[in-house]
Amino acid sequence: MRRNIHYKPSKSASILSGVIACAMGVFGLFTIPSIGAMIGFKAIWCLMAFGMGIYNFFCSRRAL
Repeated sequence: MRRNIHYKPSKSASILSGVIACAMGVFGLFTIPSIGAMIGFKAIWCLMAFGMGIYNFFCSRRAL
């Protein structure tokens, strides 16, 4: 029987990845054009990037 391997990142790694994800969100806000079909792509990009960043910040509170 195989075991599931769980890796718990350090607090600093979680914070760094949260900062990078939020920077990707800001990048998407200011560089992706808001015309035509790009509006949907921009919305999805920013929601996913900020979501990953916020999730990583919350995970960093639980890391040792």
